[in-house]
Amino acid sequence: MEPIKIFRRMRLIAGEAENLVRPVRLTNNPIAFLDTSLYSENCGDYVIMHYANLQMSKILPDSEQILHIPTHGWDESVENARRDIRKIACGTNLLPWDYERDHALATPRTHLGNYAHSVCLLAVGMREVQGQMRDFTPYTARFLRFLFDPNCLHSVRDEHTKQRLHAIGVDNVLNTACVTMWNLTEEFCESISRDKHDEVLTTITEYAQNPRQDKYMIETLLRNYDRVHLWIQSVDDRPYLESLDIDDSRLHLIDHSFEAFDSFVKQHSESIDYFGRCCCFRGWWFVVEALRQ
Repeated sequence: MEPIKIFRRMRLIAGEAENLVRPVRLTNNPIAFLDTSLYSENCGDYVIMHYANLQMSKILPDSEQILHIPTHGWDESVENARRDIRKIACGTNLLPWDYERDHALATPRTHLGNYAHSVCLLAVGMREVQGQMRDFTPYTARFLRFLFDPNCLHSVRDEHTKQRLHAIGVDNVLNTACVTMWNLTEEFCESISRDKHDEVLTTITEYAQNPRQDKYMIETLLRNYDRVHLWIQSVDDRPYLESLDIDDSRLHLIDHSFEAFDSFVKQHSESIDYFGRCCCFRGWWFVVEALRQ
């Protein structure tokens, strides 16, 4: 076995032992958000965190202090996180099928016991491998059971993730869909305008490329709208878009930043439709709210 794998397994054993010897009672004030937007180059993560903050302010209104700890990168706040603080893992696909290969969720390198049974999932999903979900490896299953709070009800974003967690003995799970969708009540949807506009907002992603379908989508939108606005969520979206070879001056790109996107939608909320992926719901909500007035 590789030395790094031996280290990780010994770290897990040490964390389990520490939790047995020194169990702690979790507190809800303060709490920590395992923040998917910190160190992230994908602006969609900022959209997720916007709605995670919004929903958690309703769920835990009495939490006076909220700490933010990164999931995508390691820093001192990960290593020194207090053991007695409940850690809310916010949105996105954080759960890898093999944690020894894919460290999607940053954890302490030496003080793993600080995360023992203190992580609660908020609309989290499982990472795909070549478009497919695999079962958790035995090590990953043990690792996740060590991290997860057994006394809370975990929220996942899809049924596949729920089923995979059930398979490793994590039964306290609900499929709640993405946190960006929680306000889509029947009453709210009834208020959405059904009138078509002259301009449309959309997105693509280099993460799961399908050049034929993505090009078809954009060209279809160009045939049906006077102008198409496309938000560059990730730094790699732009070269992917260029590879689609779409030459049309009516295709307008929104810069790769959450601020640029936020500003654009606020200025155009009364003149655009939205077509595309749920990670663009921040803009979609602005459009809907404007059309309701």
